[in-house]
Amino acid sequence: MTRRNLLLLASFVPAVVAACGPFAGDDSEEEEPARLTEPTSGPVELSLILPDASSGQTREMTAVLGEETFAGQYTVQAVPLRPTGGQTYSEAVAALAAAGTNTDLIWMDQFALPTLAGQGVTRDLGEFTRRDIDFSTDDFWPHILSSGAYRGTLHALPLAASVCTIMYNPALFARANVPLPAEDWNWQAFLTLAQALDDPTATPRVWGALQAPLIPPFFALAWQEGSTLFQDRNWDVTHAGVISALQYQADLILRHEVAPPLSVVDYRADNLTLNLTNRAQTMILNGQIAMTGGMVNAEVYWRGSGRASLELVSVPRGSDAATWGMVAHMAGVAQESAQADAAYEILDPLLEAASLVLSMPAIRMDPETLRSIHQTLTVNDSLVLLESMEQSQYIDADAPEWLAFLMLASLVFPVLTGQATAQQAAKDTQEAIQMQLNAE
Repeated sequence: MTRRNLLLLASFVPAVVAACGPFAGDDSEEEEPARLTEPTSGPVELSLILPDASSGQTREMTAVLGEETFAGQYTVQAVPLRPTGGQTYSEAVAALAAAGTNTDLIWMDQFALPTLAGQGVTRDLGEFTRRDIDFSTDDFWPHILSSGAYRGTLHALPLAASVCTIMYNPALFARANVPLPAEDWNWQAFLTLAQALDDPTATPRVWGALQAPLIPPFFALAWQEGSTLFQDRNWDVTHAGVISALQYQADLILRHEVAPPLSVVDYRADNLTLNLTNRAQTMILNGQIAMTGGMVNAEVYWRGSGRASLELVSVPRGSDAATWGMVAHMAGVAQESAQADAAYEILDPLLEAASLVLSMPAIRMDPETLRSIHQTLTVNDSLVLLESMEQSQYIDADAPEWLAFLMLASLVFPVLTGQATAQQAAKDTQEAIQMQLNAE
């Protein structure tokens, strides 16, 4: 591997740590450890399936693959895939594999992973990491490697991650003569500030905070109050921590009225996404919303846009400190690859390339290195992000995509819109989830 010490992550689940290490060559101290692949006379040509999407990060990653020769050892051809006929991306990739289409590497996110790993489309990376003396789980941010595991087996390495922080508009704080958020604040302090910043008489109206289905995510509040939410395919959305988290967020909209109703920011049951809606983004940048949660991804690039200049602070704390992270960019080795060793070998330089174009590198970095990659961030912001990465937790990768969105649609939306109490929604969703799991 080339520079694995620049890019990886720690705190792997015990089963995967056991599968991945310790890593060493043979018992001889004089013999140089063998590489996974033997040198060739020219670059090894590899292919990578990835979504045919219009996102800036997809375009940038495709451009990197077209320009980068990876030290003359490899070339990687991007193979964009556009699902058809109502297929998800993971279903489209699985269909290609079933049809005998050969590829070497497969891009995925943590929701596509269960389908691809469960159907044998991707390889167990343990067969490679056990021979790789440069691989170390300690290089990665805590918890992120587990997002690439399926039932305790590593199938993908994270290329980049997003983590939720709180974004706020300091100009609105100054105008209301309200102190800025402290780094050790809690959810009561968040509410107090939101109430102080809320101004129904302003034109346009200023809201103290924005609460949307995943912004800030109820996962963080639930984890902080002791809920595991999903672990070993045991989903418990009726935990007291889940109920209190949902109630707190619904109260911001329905009782305290410091956050706009979902209809105002154009959130509907049929357009639930993991990101802010265009309407919500416009309101934030126009100074109509003082605080909101956001995945540090595209949102950080709003800074310096000529409108609202947003600052970052860690997510408030409950009984514990935790925030939500998401891995939207992972890569695994295709089961049918004829060059599997070379495909694994390219994952390290692929991580290096990804760190230059994607939001948050999946590997540990110091603030100055992070700042050099993201010029829009200050050193203080980098420290906030690094702290948040340490505290971030991830949705169980064994949970299929449909289950995650079933939970969002059945649990979160009715509570935030006042159509159901947190207890009612949790009970109904738990029953629906259990029925789906029993049907598998």
